[in-house]
Amino acid sequence: MSLADRIKVKTCYTRSTNVERDSGAVATISAYYPTTRGIEVLEDVAVALGEDNQPRAWSLIGPYGSGKSTFGVFLHALLGGNDCAATEAAKVLGKQSRGLANRFRRQQSWCRVVLTGSPEPLSCRLLTALDAAASEFWQGRAGRKPRVLDDIHKATQQREVPESHILALIDALQDALERIGAGGLLFVIDELGKFLEFEVRQPTGHMGSTYLLQELAERTYLGRKANLMLFVLQHQTFDMYAPGMGELQNEWAKVQGRFQTVSFIETTEQTLRVLSMAFDHDLTEIEESAIRGRSIESATQLANANALPLGLDADTAAELFTACYPMHPIALLVLPVLCVRFAQNERTLFTYFGSNDIYGFRHATKRLNRLGDRVPPSEVYDYFIETQPPAFATPLAQRTWAEVVTAVGRAARTELASANGEGGRKEGDLVALVKTVGLLNFIAVPLTSGFRRLGSPCA
Repeated sequence: MSLADRIKVKTCYTRSTNVERDSGAVATISAYYPTTRGIEVLEDVAVALGEDNQPRAWSLIGPYGSGKSTFGVFLHALLGGNDCAATEAAKVLGKQSRGLANRFRRQQSWCRVVLTGSPEPLSCRLLTALDAAASEFWQGRAGRKPRVLDDIHKATQQREVPESHILALIDALQDALERIGAGGLLFVIDELGKFLEFEVRQPTGHMGSTYLLQELAERTYLGRKANLMLFVLQHQTFDMYAPGMGELQNEWAKVQGRFQTVSFIETTEQTLRVLSMAFDHDLTEIEESAIRGRSIESATQLANANALPLGLDADTAAELFTACYPMHPIALLVLPVLCVRFAQNERTLFTYFGSNDIYGFRHATKRLNRLGDRVPPSEVYDYFIETQPPAFATPLAQRTWAEVVTAVGRAARTELASANGEGGRKEGDLVALVKTVGLLNFIAVPLTSGFRRLGSPCA
């Protein structure tokens, strides 16, 4: 059995999450790792489960692949009452915080509305999702179904429905939930920006999404036995979707103020903890011990050089290096930051590990001859240079990447010349070294302004 056959990355980590498709999927929920940021939000949610008047509208802001959708699916499961997904979610959360998990276990089932942004009016998609969620919630329940279910379904058949009528239906549904002792009504709107971008393209003065979101956010403040809770997941603040739009941009900035805004970007340590759960090793105890020994040695060296990410100590680093074998420690520490620089975050990270591309992780393991061999940083460079179209946040990052590529090219020519012109020569130590230094140089560039060279591999 080859090394590639003995080291796998679980497929549930290598595909993006869709809140509509994956809500209730036990496999997705069991694979979730509640990060520090996620726990903080869930603690706020747990407080908001009471009947006191307080904000219950959150805006999770982060770039593509930062884990917002997976968090939405996990929250959806936590509020499912006693179903299988809710039980699994509480079990997963209990590993990080038993007290917090118990607070969600005590909740009655919520009616949960999930939808993903699309180039159409928010009101249309919201009504359709509300109809599906309400029907599912009352399916199989004894007794007469409330009239509001028919009213919601009839509204979905109409060409245009005023936002005020949609809000009245939501109020009536919340009343019905309260009468049967349900937990409440949850909205999770993923990729909200697509609805906002659609509205920007409409005639001036049309601000349906603005009004609907503002009114929903204000309704969440009122504490009841069956609360209303709203989560919107987006890549940037409301007003940034309407640059230069004057009144519309100002109105959206006001709407953003109705939400508790959370920057949903994890640290390198938290990202590596999620990644460590994705690996599946088929190694003997002796082999695992050998890998752990090398990991401890590497972590100690990096700690002594002050080259570990902020908040990551040597013991934790050694644990992560072992769990993520056969990635070289430097390659492992570079990856999360590099993925941020290429604007796809965890999505790009797990694409690398699930990719069948010749430069991806799967093919890299096929090139490893024996246990103890590792995937070096230079091969991570090869993957990004060959497969990832750059989408850099700043001109400085773009210029620095170009400098790295130029330096690698010069090193390759130097190596080729030293080989007396013999073509087809295997890449040697010089090119691999320049690629590694180039990656360290590149990730040290700030995302905003300023410039720092040859910093820590996790700067």
